Amino acid sequence: MSLNQAQKNPTLQNFIKAMGSVFTGVSKPLYYIFLALLVVTSFFVIAMLVLSILVLFASVIIGLAFFIALAVTIPSGFVLEKVGTIGWGILLSGIFSLLAYLLNRLKKHTIVWSARAAQGIRLKAGLGQGPKGGRLETGGFRRIFYLPLIAILIGAILFGISGLPTRLFLIYAGGKPSNVGLVTETYLPDLVDEISIKGEHSSVKLDLSNTDKIEVSLETTDWLDYDLDLSEGIISYTERSNGRLPLFELVKLHGSAAGITISLPKDYIPLLVDIESVGGGLDIAGMPLNINAITKTGSISLNTRGSLGEYTIQASTDKGTISVAEDLRPDNRQGGDNILYYKAPGDKMIRLVSVKGDITID
Repeated sequence: MSLNQAQKNPTLQNFIKAMGSVFTGVSKPLYYIFLALLVVTSFFVIAMLVLSILVLFASVIIGLAFFIALAVTIPSGFVLEKVGTIGWGILLSGIFSLLAYLLNRLKKHTIVWSARAAQGIRLKAGLGQGPKGGRLETGGFRRIFYLPLIAILIGAILFGISGLPTRLFLIYAGGKPSNVGLVTETYLPDLVDEISIKGEHSSVKLDLSNTDKIEVSLETTDWLDYDLDLSEGIISYTERSNGRLPLFELVKLHGSAAGITISLPKDYIPLLVDIESVGGGLDIAGMPLNINAITKTGSISLNTRGSLGEYTIQASTDKGTISVAEDLRPDNRQGGDNILYYKAPGDKMIRLVSVKGDITID
């Protein structure tokens, strides 16, 4: 009988045959309803398991190919990072393979349980004999079970020795790397009209200097390159990935504890200070200057305490929140609930924009 065959050899084909035969000879409505509920539930569970298995196996193939391709894009000088990226792919593929095999094992047990339950209902209805299926063999399971475990072990070793887990964890947790370098450049204010900072995920701080020169201090990391120069009256800083970290487009959404500090003389008034960082936090000291501070996922803090002169503050965020000190009340609201204008007699504008981060004005 198909039900016994499904228990002895719980394949998808035998399951479909077995479920198609359970209604044979059933005449009592109550048992028919029980069998119908069993068939519908069993088909739904098996279908979800099969779909999950297919998705996991596709993830194994596509994921491993993706990480190998990712490793190829890493510059040849970073051998450990190449090895670590491939190890990362092997590790994830091993995990997905293990999950797929466990789900396949669960699928087989579900087929056996469904066939036995159907036989039990049919027996209550006076049809057929009791379940005759035996236990599933586990020898092959144990042998195949070791394969993804070996892949997980190899992948974890390769991933670990590359140093990538430490770097990625420090970035995610906001920790500062131990090998941070320090570069400081100074400029005469008379030669500078504008300041432009374009960061990836470094934090940026703008404050007042105790000297009569403009000072730019950089904390450098081994996964970022940068350009810093003065040309045509503009101090320009641009940072970019050196290719060492895989998936940097995702990594840079998390701010780095390494940062950039721009210190300005008290009486210096440039045409514009333009600061951008994709994932880094921005810390701005309030001063009567035209300042653009823009970040995608980082937070922005503006400290107005003890600032000299008057200026307008414009703050906006799409998905974050704006917190304002009790004594800083907006005189006017424009452009929606998330855009606040704080009016002052000064003609200078401090513009704060964070797409997903929070903005604090104190």
